[in-house]
Amino acid sequence: MATLVDVAATMEILRETAEICKLILENTNWQIRLLSKSSLLKLLVTKNMIATEYHHRLIMGFSTGTLDDRLAASIEKGTSPVSKRIKALHELQDLGIRTFGMICPSLPYASQEDYDSFSRAMCEALRIDRCEHVWAEVINVRGHSLVDTVKALRDGGYTAEAERVEAVSGTGKAERWEEYARMTFEAHKKHVPADKLRFLQYLGKGPADYWSEERGAGVVLLGKEAVKNNLLSFESSGEIVPFPALEKEDVQYHAERVDIVSRALNSAFLAARALFEIKTYKDGILWKIESKTFEEYCARQWKYQKSQAYRLLGLGRFLSKFPEKDSPFGEDSPVRESHLRPVLEKVPEEHQMACWESYGETASAGKVTAASVRSHVEEYLAKKGLDVSADLTPERWWRDRARARVKLLEADFAKLGFAKESARLLEQLVALIDGAQVAAGADGTNLNDPRG
Repeated sequence: MATLVDVAATMEILRETAEICKLILENTNWQIRLLSKSSLLKLLVTKNMIATEYHHRLIMGFSTGTLDDRLAASIEKGTSPVSKRIKALHELQDLGIRTFGMICPSLPYASQEDYDSFSRAMCEALRIDRCEHVWAEVINVRGHSLVDTVKALRDGGYTAEAERVEAVSGTGKAERWEEYARMTFEAHKKHVPADKLRFLQYLGKGPADYWSEERGAGVVLLGKEAVKNNLLSFESSGEIVPFPALEKEDVQYHAERVDIVSRALNSAFLAARALFEIKTYKDGILWKIESKTFEEYCARQWKYQKSQAYRLLGLGRFLSKFPEKDSPFGEDSPVRESHLRPVLEKVPEEHQMACWESYGETASAGKVTAASVRSHVEEYLAKKGLDVSADLTPERWWRDRARARVKLLEADFAKLGFAKESARLLEQLVALIDGAQVAAGADGTNLNDPRG
């Protein structure tokens, strides 16, 4: 589940994961496999973020390419220490939760004996007797991943490891890479039963005999060459079985479930817009009649925490600038609410629409990612001469917003013919805003939260 974002990278993302899982579990009979590099993943179960009645349909695992916390930290940024991931895995296993192992990405070693020792240690740590399957893979080559890995290893003081990666990668080293992959597989083959092992291997353009013959021992072939050679398959009890053709009712069942998930993703936009409308309708009459503050109202109605309420409120404020039937992402674009966060959190309100529209001119539907939005936001802010050194602080957000209001006042005064008379007053007002410490609004809203 999730190919571009770790499903448990932060608590906010974990909550989104829980909501999506609950929707799928309540409306289908699917099982859900969750993989993460964050020990937070266990909270889905230990904190009952997903109801106990569905726990038997969850299969949970953690990426663990090494048991060395310091080595892992040099090549994996912003992840939990491997030791914490292993501990979280054991906690889930002790609770009877279905688990799987993921030995990935594993680095090259100097000899077959070293590969064997690595595999043995990993299998013991993962307690593979309690894992339904053990997935494994060598370094996954994507873009500049090998170059970045080598640099990160050197920067972390792992010179020998960096040299071994260099020795198997690059132009003219296809045979060395093949040897690295085979030795890694042979090691896992000794320690993981064939019915549990799932060794992921992208098939190259060379002879496929070795990998084809090893499919019964746990090899799962991937990539264009595997498709070309009709070797893309899954295994069951050691026997290679081709993918079955879908019947008409299978296609219909799939389409219905895709529609359910799609509607759930869109519901975040509907909820955000509605929340903003409740907040602003007739100066807040809808919530003020029963609550002292909007925070209290949200907590009473939906058990929203303050941060969740203001995050949705900020999104709703942005969405309110579009006609209700329209989406800021286009009718068929699968953009999620999280993709908008860089704009909402970093860009002053008066620039948000222009920033998003300029992003839309360069992004194509279906290829919108949080990373590309974040990169565009930084470029936009730099181009406009705005501060990009840090996220918006509450004080800065309110100062920018107040200054924008002053600009509107200035334009109104000019229309009325009072431009000269108002210049000094407006100048003093801007100075006051720049030095002000905004505490709380008259309606009880926490103005120290920039999303409020």
